[in-house]
Amino acid sequence: CVARAPPPGSDAGYVVLADHTAFSGNFKTVSFQCLQKLPSRNDRFTFTVDGHTFNYLVNDRVVYGVVAQQEVGKALPFGFLEKVKEDFLIKHAGVAMDAPEGSLDKKFGPKLQQFMHYCESNPSEFNKIAQVQQRVQEVKDIVIENIDKVLERGERIDTLVEKTDTLKFHANQFQKQGTMLRRRLWWDNMKMKAIFGGVILLVILVIVLIICGVANCW
Repeated sequence: CVARAPPPGSDAGYVVLADHTAFSGNFKTVSFQCLQKLPSRNDRFTFTVDGHTFNYLVNDRVVYGVVAQQEVGKALPFGFLEKVKEDFLIKHAGVAMDAPEGSLDKKFGPKLQQFMHYCESNPSEFNKIAQVQQRVQEVKDIVIENIDKVLERGERIDTLVEKTDTLKFHANQFQKQGTMLRRRLWWDNMKMKAIFGGVILLVILVIVLIICGVANCW
């Protein structure tokens, strides 16, 4: 199936635009229930129910889904979905966000059936597609992780620069306070010397007066 995810923050459910079911049973019901549980972010998701996998590829609010037997694995279903996505974007990307429910059944439903038959006849081709896409996704994840690390490192550098500026400011303040303290201590020292010198002069004057008084110097 091909469906449209609701806008971010909306309470609306997923809208199935095109669908093709080759088998009888409750696959369509379970598929729709799984569809409603999907996160809206671009990624791959798989639900396992009663020996079958319900696989979904989310890309820019368009969801591509397929049901497969569990023993098939994940590579083949997602290779199939990548092929479906490629064809859908070429032909219907312009109407995907506004098309009503089921409006693309006639146009894209037969294409889904065609892809399913081709996938059953050429599974190795779709496995290769899935492997290539998986490698691309792994490289993309690594690049994003490295970018996040660089950005985080940039934040740490900014924090370090900020701390350095703060330390520099405090160092300047400490230097100014040290200079003021040295000046105050110098003035206090000069005052003490002046007082000490005055006391000495006073003592000398007293001694001179005493001596002169005794010796009648005047």
